[in-house]
Amino acid sequence: GMTSDEAERLTRQILDIIIAADRRTRTTVASKGELESLRTENRISMEAWKAEIKGETKSLFGTLSRNQEYVTNEHDKIRSELKHETEKLMASQRLDLNLEKGRMRDEMHTMEDRLHTAEAKLEKSLAEVKTQLEMAKNDIIRFALGTSLSFVAVGLGILRFLS
Repeated sequence: GMTSDEAERLTRQILDIIIAADRRTRTTVASKGELESLRTENRISMEAWKAEIKGETKSLFGTLSRNQEYVTNEHDKIRSELKHETEKLMASQRLDLNLEKGRMRDEMHTMEDRLHTAEAKLEKSLAEVKTQLEMAKNDIIRFALGTSLSFVAVGLGILRFLS
């Protein structure tokens, strides 16, 4: 086959290709030391990130706990205010009912007084009517007796003239 010049050139070209491939491999592939260094950096970075997340979580839970306590206190405060307002409203309603009962009682007494007054007037009128009836009865009896006595006297007078 080949002449020594051709073989040398072919060998140089193959070596150039191998060297170029080695350079490319070295630039794209990291060495074991670099990998170990990167792993250590990543581990340190991960630990720092974990510590930061843990601190943020604690802070967030603290804030949430304080917010929950605040909301619970506000809830209790609103509940007690609502209870107070409800009791106040119920007391006001009871007062209104008692006032209405008193007003109704006063109206009832007023009506009873009117009824007693009307009864008294009626009894007085009945007594007057009875008195007038008695007077009329007495007048009728008097006139009847007077008339009877007059007839008797006239009858006796006529008997005396006749006898």
